Amino acid sequence: MAAEMVTLSGWLILLSSVFPGTWSVTEIRVGMIVAENVEPTAIGYSTSGGAIAVALDRIRNESLLNGYNFTFFVETVDCAAPKTVGALIDFIKEKNVHAVIGPPCGGLYAGTMSTAYNLLMFMWGYTFFSELTSDDRFPYVSTITATSLSLGYGFLKLAEYFNWDRIAILYSRDSVGYCDSITAINDKNTYQTKLAYKAVLDESANSTYYARMQSVKERARIIVVCFPTGPLKRRFFARAVQLGMATNEYVYVMLEVKSIGFVFL
Repeated sequence: MAAEMVTLSGWLILLSSVFPGTWSVTEIRVGMIVAENVEPTAIGYSTSGGAIAVALDRIRNESLLNGYNFTFFVETVDCAAPKTVGALIDFIKEKNVHAVIGPPCGGLYAGTMSTAYNLLMFMWGYTFFSELTSDDRFPYVSTITATSLSLGYGFLKLAEYFNWDRIAILYSRDSVGYCDSITAINDKNTYQTKLAYKAVLDESANSTYYARMQSVKERARIIVVCFPTGPLKRRFFARAVQLGMATNEYVYVMLEVKSIGFVFL
């Protein structure tokens, strides 16, 4: 919750620095696209929406926008692209918002609409698509979330430092596509390491899960793992212990974009 509050309040304070001298308005209208039932402990509005009050208190205390009032419009879309587009149309056409905080997941459809309508958009949470870093395509979008591309490049720098020449990647699919787009390893201009094995681990197919871990055991000792939640990580490492894959032979690198470390591991 603390990480999400810092993120949201930071964007609102940043927004306050944009308005003076830019628009002749006294009411700043902000649309908020939120989620509640998808990854609720990470991006749920009930655990992160309090950041708005924190930001407004700081804006008042620091006299950043004297004479301005904020009006917020909140739409819960739960990471569904059609609902996100619908909420944005309402914000733009009916609510006449000046900026949007969100969405906290996905982001490509929202980013396209931001460009089409010259709408400031501050993304957070699981907005990790590498395309969102393109200033030419998305000039009005800002996000502090590490993209899948930058996360991959960061890992390759680590691999280069330790001279790892063979790796495996294991990941799970989830409702926000958290682990689906680890693409930097395909960049020929980066450090080249051999991808010995890559597979999706599906907890609903236990025999296949073990078989794929056994395949990794036979092929690599440097294993990149990507799981969106703590319980998935715990169950993975429980299986690793059972298969004798929790010894000094193995190195596991967990890719994260949540900024919470491994407190739930």
